[in-house]
Amino acid sequence: DGDVLEMTKLSALSESTFLYQTDNGTIFYHNAKTSKPSLHVQESGNNDIKDVGLPIDQGVICAIGNYVYYSNTKQKTIFKMGLDDTGVYSSDFFRYHFPCETVHAGGVCSCRPPDAITEGLAVWRIDNEPWSWGGGIALESPAEARRGLELKGVHRKTAIYMKLSSVAIPTVKKIDNDMIVLECFQRKRIGSMKLFKSKYPSWGSPMFAVEESPFVYLSNGKCLFIIDVENMTLRTMHFRNVSSFYIAGIRGSTLLGRGRCKTSNTYHMMTAQLPEEYALLFFPSKFLSEFDIKDRISWEKMSGSFGCVFKVANKCNNLECAVKIIPVNDEDKSSTLTEIRYTSEFDHPGLVRCTSAWIEEPPHGWKYDEGDEILRKGYVQRDFGDGTVFIFMQMELCTSSLENWMGKTRNDGSRTLAQIRPWFEQIVSAVEYIHSNNMTHGNLRPSNILFFNDDHIKIIDLGIKNCIGESVIEYPEKYAEMIMYMSPEQQTEQTHSSKTDVFALGLILVELCLVMSTNIYSKALFEKPLTFDYYRKGDFKIVFDDATTDAFIELLTQIDPNNRPTCREMLEHQFFSQEGHGPVRMMWEETLQKLKKNAKEKKESHPSQSNKPATTQVIEFKSEFATKYYVKKICGEGAFGYVFEAIQNLDLKEYAVKRISVEYSGVERALSEARAMAKLEHPGIVAYKDTWVEKPPDGWQYDADAELFKKIGAPKRRQIYSNDGVFIYIKMQLCHFSLSDWLKEHQAPSSRTIAKMRMWFKQMVSAVDYIHENNLIHRDLKPNNVLFMGTDHVKLCDLGVATERHVDDATESVFSRSLEGTKLYMSPEQRRAEAYSSKTDVFSLGLILAELCVVMTTDMRTEIFSNYRLGKQSELVTDNKTAEFIALLTKVDPKDRPTCSEMLDHLYLA
Repeated sequence: DGDVLEMTKLSALSESTFLYQTDNGTIFYHNAKTSKPSLHVQESGNNDIKDVGLPIDQGVICAIGNYVYYSNTKQKTIFKMGLDDTGVYSSDFFRYHFPCETVHAGGVCSCRPPDAITEGLAVWRIDNEPWSWGGGIALESPAEARRGLELKGVHRKTAIYMKLSSVAIPTVKKIDNDMIVLECFQRKRIGSMKLFKSKYPSWGSPMFAVEESPFVYLSNGKCLFIIDVENMTLRTMHFRNVSSFYIAGIRGSTLLGRGRCKTSNTYHMMTAQLPEEYALLFFPSKFLSEFDIKDRISWEKMSGSFGCVFKVANKCNNLECAVKIIPVNDEDKSSTLTEIRYTSEFDHPGLVRCTSAWIEEPPHGWKYDEGDEILRKGYVQRDFGDGTVFIFMQMELCTSSLENWMGKTRNDGSRTLAQIRPWFEQIVSAVEYIHSNNMTHGNLRPSNILFFNDDHIKIIDLGIKNCIGESVIEYPEKYAEMIMYMSPEQQTEQTHSSKTDVFALGLILVELCLVMSTNIYSKALFEKPLTFDYYRKGDFKIVFDDATTDAFIELLTQIDPNNRPTCREMLEHQFFSQEGHGPVRMMWEETLQKLKKNAKEKKESHPSQSNKPATTQVIEFKSEFATKYYVKKICGEGAFGYVFEAIQNLDLKEYAVKRISVEYSGVERALSEARAMAKLEHPGIVAYKDTWVEKPPDGWQYDADAELFKKIGAPKRRQIYSNDGVFIYIKMQLCHFSLSDWLKEHQAPSSRTIAKMRMWFKQMVSAVDYIHENNLIHRDLKPNNVLFMGTDHVKLCDLGVATERHVDDATESVFSRSLEGTKLYMSPEQRRAEAYSSKTDVFSLGLILAELCVVMTTDMRTEIFSNYRLGKQSELVTDNKTAEFIALLTKVDPKDRPTCSEMLDHLYLA
């Protein structure tokens, strides 16, 4: 008994032709004749069937997402086919078969995992990874429970089986929470009790299911069975006038497949309409369907979210435009929509127009496949978490930014006031329009000022609105302005008004008139911040060749916002009406001398601003580090600062002294490393000795470091210190080289014996176990942070990103943190900034062990570690026991990884 599905016949098919429908509606025709296998395709909305041009000698296994997958059992390879970026169908190697892997019809795979219980079975979908690598499930049901069953697929971490028997009424049941079994009647030949046999799988129809839906669709050729896995109910629907049916796909409420007509005994493409309650709603992306992506323009940070801007062409009229795609979660969606709302309302020639906007909320699962595909077409790959919503803004396409132009004109001497004035006037006019609409921009910088053509400038990125008219509001905790262009009141987190935009305009004009390097490896990060900090202090002014320009900039960058003009008053300034047209090219070296001269004159003429003259302050400041330690060399450096190898003058012992440069507001956070080290005492952790803080006068550290580097013969370094900077010193036990250094020097596999690597690794695990016992997580384990004390004694260092680990009733809590640590060695959950626990350190240890046992180039290491994060093990680890142990540590699901204590008890380290 059951409902009846009315089948509609479409095109005729041969007995050997099978259909596979992808999520985007494309239908692949596979001719399974052994003499001439072939593949044709019919795109959604098009009745034409075309030859893909890639004959294959393998059987198509399944359609998943927008691809079909097929396998070569002899070569143990799997390929996938679909549209590439150029609109051509291509076949690409996907992966090799895993050891002991069985690939079933419908795209489900299985094998006996080596670390499963005696009768266990690992099951996963062909486009995922084995259970032991985090992509599937591990069945613990005994083999007896699976005897006589056919594996059809995996849905929501449950294996779906079908059992064909002589039962009259189909039933569905769940076994051991990891198996669902559908028992239904078998197709029989007339006069025979045997299953219908054929060289083609006429009754072996694949299972169809999507993760966001609770429904699983199966067929025995005569009926469609719909299982509701949430309520464990079954609905049976008979195919009318069909003797056999093979499911190709389901889109919306339309079932499509290959059916054999009962009356004519011929094969056809057939469709049927499912009841509305069983329909699958596929997500139609407007962006993918209406635009061709040409190129990626840039990444921008806006409203706490990241957006990617693409150059696209409308498929209908071929007109090019820019589309900004902003992936956000529910919490950030409303704040991000602020930009869209105001940008759409604005109408000014100096603002980039938003011509349309829309929101796409793809269902669970789709966002990973389709979201990544969007970015791959723009030559960028990124992962998005659950609940991601994509906001799209279609905008005018601009050619380049003011930042690009300043970089190109750095050395050619082509900048003139005659050229700069009209551009700057357009910028001010656009900002004045924003202010007249009771808003502020709040994020003015050269990268947000674009060229529509050679003479027309437009402003973009109105995502931050901090002010209504001339009133002030509280400074928000999260902001997206570039710190470099902030006004004094912004940087000190005071209330501010639209005058903050005026200050940013003044800094932009300074940058237009003062040529500074754009090479981040030279002086750029020193030149601009120091120059702009002078203006924020209100003490020093650059003297430009043009007096009117000099006075105008001084007016815009007044320390008191009340003394700055409005944008309307700026437009009436004589700067825009004068006829000066000479070059405004002043290199940094010349300007630096003027700055120092102005600073000296300013302090000498205003002694009341300081209890003592500046020169006296420099002389009287005594650095504990400079007076009590003799520096031998720099033994480490990074974004944090420097690590010095130094001898203390009193006890004449050598120490490592780490100096961390921080803003005054960040002192407490930076002291976390010292506090973490102070509470730990273990032979596998670098011993902590002492900590102190120094706050030298402005500019003192620059001169002191220059003298120090010259004294020890160190190369001149780019120094970036805030004028309000504080230096934290951490005195530690000295180790002379790191595991990273050792790995670079020992590139011969013979030098990395398993016994030695295991001994070192056990010391690391013991130290990390001690850290975890003290309710801390290291979070930045890597060879650079593993040091040698002697030949065979390793120690961990750099607890600067260690965080507290909360344990309650023997159950460890996981929590969300910002992206801390070194990305290359991060666990999958830490890389995605998801909730994580101490198991994140275990994953990093697994990567380190792999690097100990395999000589890797930089590119190899990046690829191998990325594969581990995806659950793919490396075949380069030739020792089976080591490979199995690494596989255990690098399981994608942190719950499946051992603790460090369990690692120490493992046979591998015993």
